[in-house]
Amino acid sequence: MYIVEGGIYTSTEFKDLEPGTEEHYGPFETYELARAAWVNAMFSPKLDICCHRVFIKEL
Repeated sequence: MYIVEGGIYTSTEFKDLEPGTEEHYGPFETYELARAAWVNAMFSPKLDICCHRVFIKEL
């Protein structure tokens, strides 16, 4: 099982999320499904912020 989570971080060190920007997707049964959600979140045309990141995590 996999989840995709992240959001907009306070800096490019990607340690602390800005409150209210958290994103959570999943769970997904396969890595491929999680990666599709990751691509959709990372390359969304509405977001072009250098501190926006989402990560795939294995449960």
